[in-house]
Amino acid sequence: MKKILLVLGFSLLALNVAYAEKILLKCEFIDGKLHRYKDNKFYRSEKIPDIKEYEIILNPALKKIISAPSYSSIGLEMEQWQDDYILWMVDTNIVGAFDGLYTYSLDRVTGVLTEDRKSFIRVMEDGKYQKDSKGEWIRDTQYHVTATYQCEKKDRLF
Repeated sequence: MKKILLVLGFSLLALNVAYAEKILLKCEFIDGKLHRYKDNKFYRSEKIPDIKEYEIILNPALKKIISAPSYSSIGLEMEQWQDDYILWMVDTNIVGAFDGLYTYSLDRVTGVLTEDRKSFIRVMEDGKYQKDSKGEWIRDTQYHVTATYQCEKKDRLF
């Protein structure tokens, strides 16, 4: 009985250590472009002015993203942890005409976060949104944003 309690106690301590390690990253905007489309054809590109900084919270022991831009369980298509990078993708297929596809890649060596956001509008004929032969929505691109950020590890004050 004592051995079981001892093993259980050490297991709980080990779990507690794994859950406790959180890394806070502050990511500052470096550069970005906004590509606009009309009738699904590129027509203009413009530089993005400085936009807000991002804050990312990670738990590397569990290989889990706790908080990040566009990161939520709704629409999360992929979360991938590799030795050199962390990648997550969110596809927002909400009810209505507009969809979005957001892809983020965080380089674990350099700290560079790349953001790739695309906005789509669904094609409508006879009052119905159209689907292709695979059952996917037929969509026209509205805009495409690419941006880079430099992330640094920060400590919380309290």
